[in-house]
Amino acid sequence: GFLSAESSRVMLRSVCRSVGSRFATRNVRYCSSTTDAYTALFYTYPDNILEARGPHRPAHFAHIKPFVDENKVIYGGAFGTDPVGGALIIFKGVTTAEVEQFAKDDPYTKAGLVLDYQVKPWNVVAKAEGAM
Repeated sequence: GFLSAESSRVMLRSVCRSVGSRFATRNVRYCSSTTDAYTALFYTYPDNILEARGPHRPAHFAHIKPFVDENKVIYGGAFGTDPVGGALIIFKGVTTAEVEQFAKDDPYTKAGLVLDYQVKPWNVVAKAEGAM
């Protein structure tokens, strides 16, 4: 059968301690703390995004800037170069509802440049020491 939520947390803490100490020399942290609440925002773009985004790009960057300045967006960027296959923005310490609102308010979305978007909680279980 399945473990209860509490049993899973206890087991994970135990594994984190043993994995963390066992692999400490590799400079990698294998378990996130409860303060590492990440949310991933995936955008799907049309094929002509490189041409179409031009007039909307300054407003798009102005929209994301306060989130970057407040360390709520830690990474963001497009997949690929030409063609661009979409984009990913990683938020930290922001609710999924706030990320949904961000996507709806994004000038790219309002201009029809975002064909679809998905908001997903992201459970970080491995990261290099010092990484956000």
